[in-house]
Amino acid sequence: MHRKTTLSSPLYAPVLVVMLALVGCATQTAEAPESGEDMICSRETPVGTKFPVVRCLTKEQVERDRRDADQFRNAVKPGMPSSSGTAGN
Repeated sequence: MHRKTTLSSPLYAPVLVVMLALVGCATQTAEAPESGEDMICSRETPVGTKFPVVRCLTKEQVERDRRDADQFRNAVKPGMPSSSGTAGN
């Protein structure tokens, strides 16, 4: 027997709601808060996903992130022994 599926199936309503919610989430855009601070926004694609997000930071946050990254790069140099005293293991 072949059962015909119609739009009145009990599964269509929840599936439709989930699909519309996902479309709504995918189309949201981030806007800078109206706090008077200068914001720098960039579109980034997080690792493990294909969906880009908009990330907004203040100039101070961007500078702090750059300083932190520079400090990390300078602290972890290639070929330096790790804290256990073995390099490359």
